[in-house]
Amino acid sequence: MYSVMLGAPVAFNWAFGRFQSRFPYRKQFLILGIYIRSLSFIGMAIITFLFAKTNPLLALISFYVLIFIFSLSGGFAGIAYTD
Repeated sequence: MYSVMLGAPVAFNWAFGRFQSRFPYRKQFLILGIYIRSLSFIGMAIITFLFAKTNPLLALISFYVLIFIFSLSGGFAGIAYTD
């Protein structure tokens, strides 16, 4: 899990840094990344609340997927933030 949280933003920065550099204003990418990150965090809370006792495997798999989305959106927003 730790490697996903560290590696995913770096890989995303490497892959999509050139794409974002074509746009003169990058604030919309920052806002989009913040919103996606917030939604994935809220999704983790909801899935944990609803499925932790009844279906822990589903909760765990969903948690990993949402952490991956959380990390990717952090990398996506990080490009615009550092710019």
